[in-house]
Amino acid sequence: MFRSLRREFSRHLTLWIILLTGVFLRIHYVLSTPFAIRSYDTSGHLNYILYVLNKWSIPASWSGWEMHQPPLYYFLAAFWVRGKMLFFNPADPPWFALQWLSFLISVLTLCIALWIARLLFPKPSQQTQAALFLGIIASLPGLVFMSSRISNDPLLTLLLFAFTGVLLAWWKSGKDRWWYGATVLGSIAILTKMSAAFTLPLLLICLWLRGSLPRKEKWIFAITAVVIVISITAWLFVIRLLDGSINHLVTPGNISLNRLLTIPLGAQELLSFSPIRILSTTYNDPWTDMYGRKYFWEFFFKSAFFGEWRFLSGLRFLHRTMLLGGLLTLLLSAIGIVRDIRRRGSYRTPLLLILGSGCALLFLLRIIHSAGCSQDFRYVPQVIIPIAAYACIGLDALAPRWRTTAIAALTTFCIVCGMFILSIPLLF
Repeated sequence: MFRSLRREFSRHLTLWIILLTGVFLRIHYVLSTPFAIRSYDTSGHLNYILYVLNKWSIPASWSGWEMHQPPLYYFLAAFWVRGKMLFFNPADPPWFALQWLSFLISVLTLCIALWIARLLFPKPSQQTQAALFLGIIASLPGLVFMSSRISNDPLLTLLLFAFTGVLLAWWKSGKDRWWYGATVLGSIAILTKMSAAFTLPLLLICLWLRGSLPRKEKWIFAITAVVIVISITAWLFVIRLLDGSINHLVTPGNISLNRLLTIPLGAQELLSFSPIRILSTTYNDPWTDMYGRKYFWEFFFKSAFFGEWRFLSGLRFLHRTMLLGGLLTLLLSAIGIVRDIRRRGSYRTPLLLILGSGCALLFLLRIIHSAGCSQDFRYVPQVIIPIAAYACIGLDALAPRWRTTAIAALTTFCIVCGMFILSIPLLF
């Protein structure tokens, strides 16, 4: 057993080094970030956790800013805090322990990303692509930021990554257990955040497009999936219906937003994507037009690197270099999508559906809530999986000389992302 583990470790040494580097970046970030910094509605999430910790019940959705959220994360956090109180001073505030819970969830997400890398690029000749795929996910600031955030975002990311990996495994093998695993994971994700409801239609579309299954089996799988989802999630809808707040549960995002966050809802704002404007504005700020908050795709792109915040202007060259790397990644992804469709890649259907459903979901959220904060990468973190995968697939479409250059550029991009995280000073 130990020999096989050693052999497995040595075969994928580069991937394990990248994973450990990603863990180090997250440790640095947690130690550099107070619990309320680069976070969203922290007090609302803490109030929900403390309510559960004191009463072990679900609050009415109208009783607080985040109380409309599904309860899974908050019960997990309450159990975590209760365990911390057993072994440490119970009078200590809970937020530092909750940050480390988010860190552990983020590390688990990174481990799942390693598994997905090996699933997508299993051949020895694809080790470079697997390493770059994992490197992008390990170093992307939008994912690293979640390692200290007190909210349901880290748990949602973990579950959506796991859902994606299991869906890809089912698409590859066709084994029933992967299908049921994806259905259960999607259902649990719905109990974390309602934006995960897209997982059920995505599963059904994948099932319908899988040509190797007879129609009768497809109907059996589809009906079973619906039954599983209803069995796991229906109780929450019943509770919200009984307390008269079902409309709060099915409304994505916050129930009401400050009018100062409102932005125009026109074709130019919804469709424009200017790399020049991205590099000139660099950061995001949902409260002012100075940083291009009204342009949906640009805000979405920049939020994967900076969230909704501005950073030290003295490091703007580093930040713009990171954005350039991100733009190159998008270009390679587009090349990879075209190549994968032409060559009928084995994972093209689920990857394209994951990317398309994530973008469509955020686009719909932007239309429903016409506000800058409704365009954030954190709502659909799973889209980085197909983007990174297709960027690596796109390398094979390049001539050898350009392929070497692109590999060097993607490697530099990952390094610059890591440098950006390390540029955030430690608190001690």
